[in-house]
Formats: sequence, structure tokens, C-alpha cells
Amino acid sequence: MLVLLGVFFKSKPEFQKTPFYIFSESYGGKMAAAIALALHDAITTGSIRCTFGGVALGDSWISPIDSVLSWGPYLYSILLDGNGLKEVQVAATAVQDALATGQFKLATELWSMTEEVSQAALVFENMAGDFMKPVVDMVDALLSAGVNVTVYNGQLDLIVDTVGQETWVKQLKWKKLDRFRSLRWNPLRLDVEETAAFYKVWDNFSFFWILKAGHMVSAGAAGPLVLPSYSVCDQQGACPL
Repeated sequence: MLVLLGVFFKSKPEFQKTPFYIFSESYGGKMAAAIALALHDAITTGSIRCTFGGVALGDSWISPIDSVLSWGPYLYSILLDGNGLKEVQVAATAVQDALATGQFKLATELWSMTEEVSQAALVFENMAGDFMKPVVDMVDALLSAGVNVTVYNGQLDLIVDTVGQETWVKQLKWKKLDRFRSLRWNPLRLDVEETAAFYKVWDNFSFFWILKAGHMVSAGAAGPLVLPSYSVCDQQGACPL
């Protein structure tokens, strides 16, 4: 991807000053974090000329185990009974144990059993050793480098639920995390009556919780949203709508 971007910006210099953003969804969030970090480094060293605007991590698989461990409590609040909760928790704990001993492929297999979905695609099989590895450190590196990072998540997503997303965010070592966590959720409205999302913004990090949306936010959201840009957000995280 970095080779592709290098060739593109060199052959199309008219785009070098156009703000460039990387958007992602689900497992692609892991790739987006890695690509964004590599692109930032390439811009810093001068090997690529690009106006990098930031990276958006949509319902992203940044810390898989935090998502898996939250499945049981989340489903218990809307669907499972006590017995169902125990079954999910046992399966999720098995995934956690495999990760703790560095058995990443086994963790992926156990995850698949937990989700009870048949995953037999060739690409997935070849990425099994990477699938359950977290990339929280890459997000940390992007924030520390001053890159704009936006996390957005669907309220009804189970695979990468918002509870799990908030759990890995709390693990960040970003020096401004405490200020971010002290913020209250701000409503983002489609009109005066309907709230479509909640958000928090501090410096170069923002988190959007999209209502009425599942794993594919753009397909399930309540309607078109005009998200506040970083340039209009003050240091207290307040963004005029």
C-alpha cells in the first residue's frame, strides 16, 4: 500500500496538497492503523509528499479480545439468559487463555467457535495468525505523532461493540487520555428532535457513537451526518453543530 501511495502522489503531484484521509471498517481498521503510521513516517522522512489529514477507524478490530470479552455482557443485556451468558463467557475465556500463551492461531479458531460462524475463505485462513493480535500501540503512536484519529462505532454492532472499543481506548498511553476521558458525551443531531450520535473530541482524537447502526455504520445509520471538523472544535471538546 505504501508503494502504491508513493507512486500515486509522485505521478499525480496535483493531489499532494489535497487533504488525504484513510477510512476503514472492521478488520480493515487494523490495516488502516498500520498504513497510517507507515505513511506518517514516509512523510516525515520526505519519501512521500502528501497532506495527511488523518485516519478513521470504523467499528475496527483494534483490540479483538476486548470485543470478545464484552460479547457476553452485551448480549445478556438484550438477548441472553443466565445460562447463555455462562456459555459465551466460557468460550470467550478460552480465547483469552490462548492469547495469554501466545497461541494466536488457536485463539482465532476459538474465536470462530465462539461466534459460531463458518470462516473458510483462503485469505482469512492465511491471516489467522494476525487476526487476534491487538494494534492499540499503533493507535497510540499515531496520536503521539499528532495524526488526527477518529473512532466511530455503531450502537447495535455486536462483533465490535462500543463497550469493547471503549475498553481498548482506556488502555491508550496517550498523554492527553485523561482529559479525553473526563469529557461528557455530546449529542449530534439530524434535526432538533432526533439525536443520531454522541461524540467526544479532544485535540487530535475523537470518538463517535452512531445510533441505530450496526457493524456497517454507513448502511445502518439514522441518516446523513455532518461531522464536526477538528478545526472548529475547541480544546474543551465542544464542537459547534
